[in-house]
Amino acid sequence: MKKTVLFLILNFGFVTANAQTLIGNSINGSFGEELSFDIAIKDNGDRLIFGSPNYPNNNNGIVKEYSRGNNNWYLTNVIDNDPVEASRFGTSLSISNNGNRVAVGAPFSGFFQPFGIGKVYVYDYNVATSEWQQVGNVIEGINTTDLFGGKVSLSADGNRLAISGYLADVNGITNSGLVRVFQFNSSNSQWEQMGNDFYDNESGKDFGYRSCVLSKDGSTLVIGIPGKSSNQGETIVYRWYESGSFWGQVGATLMGDNTTERFGSSVVVNHDGTLLTIGSVSASVNNVNNVGRVRTFRLVSGSWVEFSTSLYGENESNYFGGNLAMSDDGTVLAVAAVGWESSQGRVYVYSLVGNEWVQKTSFNGTSHSRLGDALSLTSDGNRIALGSKPNGGYRVMLYDIANVLNANQFVTENTKIYPNPAKENISVSLNSSLEFINSRIYNAMGQLVTESNSKVINVQHLSKGLYFIEVQTNKGKGVQKFIKE
Repeated sequence: MKKTVLFLILNFGFVTANAQTLIGNSINGSFGEELSFDIAIKDNGDRLIFGSPNYPNNNNGIVKEYSRGNNNWYLTNVIDNDPVEASRFGTSLSISNNGNRVAVGAPFSGFFQPFGIGKVYVYDYNVATSEWQQVGNVIEGINTTDLFGGKVSLSADGNRLAISGYLADVNGITNSGLVRVFQFNSSNSQWEQMGNDFYDNESGKDFGYRSCVLSKDGSTLVIGIPGKSSNQGETIVYRWYESGSFWGQVGATLMGDNTTERFGSSVVVNHDGTLLTIGSVSASVNNVNNVGRVRTFRLVSGSWVEFSTSLYGENESNYFGGNLAMSDDGTVLAVAAVGWESSQGRVYVYSLVGNEWVQKTSFNGTSHSRLGDALSLTSDGNRIALGSKPNGGYRVMLYDIANVLNANQFVTENTKIYPNPAKENISVSLNSSLEFINSRIYNAMGQLVTESNSKVINVQHLSKGLYFIEVQTNKGKGVQKFIKE
């Protein structure tokens, strides 16, 4: 029986109506192809890159690049350079901000049943040939069971790279996990390790499993250890000190509040490593299991200070916070709850207002599709890529959410649409302090269907259903929804 956490809805604050715009068509994969944990977006939104680690149904794996033209997505490149059988090439990937460098993990490469040493490949985009070419050496794990490359994270300029292998054995500790950071040396075209290895002092705590992230400026490394202390979980932050060429811990180790919550299941950090958001995918609330929780911390005088009210899932087994994405400046946050509504999946988008996260919109998956299994934001937070796994295949969609993020709460609250429902015309009524400029109407898929410079808009031609009207005023935009009968 589904249990709903009713009181948690209050934490979401003001929610605008959905007016996100689907960019191009959805990209669909065939049965059994599988989708990587990561989707990479070029900052201007005209390139999407993601892995299909099971392709072609034998775990070899490939990486696909799609480019946008005429408002559609076209397959323009395939990267499949790992010749090792069942390497699951494309399990993880990360992209530089300009979209011209991508790191790809093949954690089962060097395959020894049932695990692998793991390798990571880095590629640069050759503008002249429109192809991806390997840059630097292949980066490998240490032992035959490391799964090195299970998670990769590039800096904004693509010159620093963090890699995790959560089953690595280090210093005689079985499955201690391993994280290493590398810097590209352009003089010899080699990836060279920066500083020491990172590993846990206990076995099997999922050190850096899916929660190893490098800040975009390349100076801060965040590692989640969700299995620590009976799955209570920990997260540790390190800063690179150029003067001494070493990594030093920043602030105290952050810990979950309760056993089994798996604090550190997911982590994201802003550009300079001063704002940190952490997911506890298995957190329970008021005896409701696996609701999920997300907490945010700010670095203040060398210490991590929790500054925002925690965000929670809505129901039992939502697994809210299992996947996160953040804009570079830390003001836009996307949170996945892949278990929502019997694994349909739901992704929530928040904007940081003062010291609180305010929900701006959400996306719902389809039956058993686990929407949010893959998730990414552009550096400015204005575009979001969503991955799901319907019917044994995959689906990738890119949305423009700039209008939603820019919607003004005051404008929305002081805008009225009538009649609602409507058959022929709708009218816009504004508070006396607001001046009408224009309006746009979007359908439930986020597609623009009508624009008007008048407060009275003819909607007779629209099909029956739910629509969203975005009203532009002298004080910003507001969004309202209406029903066309």
